[in-house]
Amino acid sequence: MVRFYRGLLVSSERNRERQCSSELFYVLTEHLGISGEEIFVQPTGVSGLITFKLASLDPISVSLQLKNFLGTKEENYLIETKRVVPIQEVVKTDIEIISKTALELFGEKRGTWRISIRKRHHTIDRAALIDSIASKIDQPVNLETFDWDIRIEIIGPRTGISVLPPGADIRPLSLTSRS
Repeated sequence: MVRFYRGLLVSSERNRERQCSSELFYVLTEHLGISGEEIFVQPTGVSGLITFKLASLDPISVSLQLKNFLGTKEENYLIETKRVVPIQEVVKTDIEIISKTALELFGEKRGTWRISIRKRHHTIDRAALIDSIASKIDQPVNLETFDWDIRIEIIGPRTGISVLPPGADIRPLSLTSRS
């Protein structure tokens, strides 16, 4: 059973999910001042992936706060955490539903954009999914230097979707210096 929620999708090494959860929960609550009651940590059912369900906070805002915090520290607060991706909506893995939700999130945004898809445990047609979204956006595409990243994270029957500004998904170890 896949458990996947709006909030933060967090990756770790396989079998290191507990350590990853602990260190990220600590940073979010002790250093960013987020109430522990705001966060519900749950394994997704896929080895190396955890979801941090956020009760009412904006996932993109939390991710950017975390990135800012990590970027100002020399010490590595997150050793087990490999990547943090904010997830604005979670829907059933279906091309029409994913496309509709992605387009709603993109809304009236202006600027260059790209679509990033990560698939786990599903055989959805990547090209058909991209076409269903891209054919309806009347803005220029730029895969390298973009203003918006339409992020689609597929985990079996559930799909997380976000429209992210550059740098909203983070790789903690790349932000801090290693001693």
